[in-house]
Formats: sequence, structure tokens, C-alpha cells
Amino acid sequence: MERMVAVHIGGLVVVMAHAFLVWFYRELTDTYKKGQKAITQVRVHNHMTSHRSMSDWLMFLGLVLFWGASFALTKIAVETISPMWVMALRLVLGAIILFAMMRLEGLSLPMDRASLAWFSGLGVIGSVLPFFLIGWGSLQLPSGLVGIMMALVPLVTITLSHFMLPDERMNKAKLFGFSIGFIGLVVLVGPQFLGDISLSGSLLLAQLAIILAASAYALHTIIARKSPQMSAIQKSTGAIIAAAIIGLVLAVIVDPFGIGIASISSVGATLALGIFPTALAALLLFQLIDRTGTSFAPLSNYLIAPFAYFFGIFTLGEPFEMRALVGLTIILVGIYFAERGKSTG
Repeated sequence: MERMVAVHIGGLVVVMAHAFLVWFYRELTDTYKKGQKAITQVRVHNHMTSHRSMSDWLMFLGLVLFWGASFALTKIAVETISPMWVMALRLVLGAIILFAMMRLEGLSLPMDRASLAWFSGLGVIGSVLPFFLIGWGSLQLPSGLVGIMMALVPLVTITLSHFMLPDERMNKAKLFGFSIGFIGLVVLVGPQFLGDISLSGSLLLAQLAIILAASAYALHTIIARKSPQMSAIQKSTGAIIAAAIIGLVLAVIVDPFGIGIASISSVGATLALGIFPTALAALLLFQLIDRTGTSFAPLSNYLIAPFAYFFGIFTLGEPFEMRALVGLTIILVGIYFAERGKSTG
């Protein structure tokens, strides 16, 4: 059964991602040819206006697609591979893919002290820490509760941005939109999952792990805005390589026998995690942050749960409930107000 689930997940992700990746590669190549000056101009232009281009929305949907599949893939991966090794292996594979893509573009990593420090910090905060915490927390918590807790990412992001980024101030419309999006997610997933919240024992630790992972992702978005001037492929490659080195060392030291006898489905899920939610999602995220700032990309966390929900309906035959449609509608209304807040902020 688990193998069939892995095949369904992997197959649909590949089919849906194929056309998207063809478009994204062309967009990425074109951006490189325009050079760093064009990237900076796009960043400034998008901070001054609320307009989102079709490219921005396609990147946004790409993040939803890749991150939405990651939770199901992680659950399969950690069945026979320890969370520490799932984290390390997906980062190593992601680093290899990104490095190859960067070299194909004729680029190399900057090796100055400031860039290396930024790569290392971003790799730990945006990859090593949350990948491990989500994998470990998912072993003990229902996926619905994990989805709700991860939706804290946008709320934490706009709060941190207000204090850390002068051009990303919070306003009433933006806060209202983000809050409505969170309520919509609770409606879609089901308020009953809030009853799974525990105030003691190992479940409390698992919940704190997911909340810490959400906070790490939010801080990662802020730090990414403060990056040295370089292309998105250089940023993502440097951060993931640094994360892969750190993650692999930790896995060997902390859990040297964590791979054990891995099942085919766990290996397949780990490979898919390395390709899609790690390597390609990192590229999308840095590109989107460069173009739109810190408030837009985190909104994808509100659509990840709906994607996973409808993904299960169409691929696994899970039952449909009307509250899912109501929740999705509320989420879309929240995104509308959050984007409206961008133009009035």
C-alpha cells in the first residue's frame, strides 16, 4: 500500500511539474542573461507596486505544488529512514542538482567571508533545522495539525518583517488578510485537529518542534531579503550546499545507523524530496523573494494544505467535504486582502 501511495504522489508531482519546470528554466535563464542590475531593478519595482506578474503567480503556485507534496513524502520517507538522515540525504541530493544547474549557467559561488557566513546561516535556519524538526514532529502528530501549525509561517513573517525590514511594514489590511487566511486553513483542515493539541509529554515537544520549524522558515525569508548581491541560483546553491555539509555531519554523528534497511518507498520519497521541495523549491523561493519581497511567498503556506487535501481526493480516492471548499474560499479571500494591504502599506 505504501509503495502505491509513493508511486501516486511521485507520478502526479512529476507530471504536474514537467510543464512548469520547462517554463521556469526559460525564465531563470533569461534572468541570468539580464544580469544583476536587472534583478535589482525588478526587486525595487515590485516593492513600489502591488502588481504581481503572471511569472510571480506561476512561481507562487510552483512553491505550493512542491511544498504541498513534501509533507506526504516526508511521512513515507521517515517510515524506514530516520528523520535526521532524511534531512541529510534530501539536502545532499538538492545540493548536487543545484550545483550542476549553476555550473551549466557558467556561474560559480562567491567565496568571500560575508557570503560564506550568509550561506551557512541560511542553510541551518532554512533547511537543516526545519527539515529535521518537521520530519521528527510528523512521526507523532496528525498531518492536519502539522498543516495548521505550519500556517504560522506567514503570520510570523509579517511580524518579523515589520520590525526588521523598513519597506515591509505591517498594516491593518495586510494583517486582516493574513489572519483570514489562517482561519480559512483551520476551516479546511477541520477544527477538530485543534483538539489534538497537547500540553504535556512527547506530543507537546512534537508541537513545539513544528512551531520552531515554522519560525525558522519565517526568519529564513527575512534573512534571504538581506542577502549579498548575487543571482537566485547562486543563493540557493550556496545555502543548500552549506546545509548539506552540516546536515550530513550531524547525521553521521548523531544517528550513524539511521538509514538501516530502507524500503523502496522511503528511498523514492527521499529522492523526490531532494529534487522538488528542496532543490527546485529553493530556486523558486529566492527568485520570488528577489522579485516581490518577504510577504508574498509565505502566503503559499495557506494553499499547501488545500493542495494536499485535493491531491488526496484525486489520487487516493479520499472523500470530499464541503467545508474544504468553504475553507479554500476563505483562504483566497485572505490572500486578496493581504495583497491589497501590500498596495496600501
